[in-house]
Amino acid sequence: MRKVFIMDKLKDAELMERIALSDEYAFKTLFDRYWKSMYALAFSFLDNESSAKDVVQEVWGKFWELRKKIKNENVKAYLYQSVRHKVFNHLRNTKKFNLRLEILDNYISDNNIKDKMDLDDLQARLDNAINKLPARNKMIFLLSRYEGKFNKEISMELGISKRTVENHITNALQSIRKEIIVVFMLLPGIM
Repeated sequence: MRKVFIMDKLKDAELMERIALSDEYAFKTLFDRYWKSMYALAFSFLDNESSAKDVVQEVWGKFWELRKKIKNENVKAYLYQSVRHKVFNHLRNTKKFNLRLEILDNYISDNNIKDKMDLDDLQARLDNAINKLPARNKMIFLLSRYEGKFNKEISMELGISKRTVENHITNALQSIRKEIIVVFMLLPGIM
């Protein structure tokens, strides 16, 4: 009990020093200090309790994972920026994807071309395009787009520069676009 009380009195920078040494009490103190406001921030964008909790949990999980590498003096700003980034990735991966599917579904229904192309075919083309990528491009693309990792996280994880990660993602996207361009040529207004 005394250790928790002492932790409450420490500043964020002092807690970070302890967290870098894997002090779970310090982590819990920082977590208790910012969890509610991080959740409120995520919820304000997502308007979904479950998704907001998931985003905040992912941020804290990644924070603990990277605790020895984080050298940010303003921990609060770092945590809030991480929440905003995760929210952005979540929205990009769900709402935009769902909107494109909705547009595609409406276009197919409105134009009665369901026999020519359907959503399963589009997904199959996308999966095929991803599977044709060179191994390194594919791995980095999946880490970025499917696991929602930051380019900096990927570069640290793989021991390569952030610029190299960006180049791999750019190359992957160009290859994928070439593979599925026929779909989008048939369906104007999707892109």
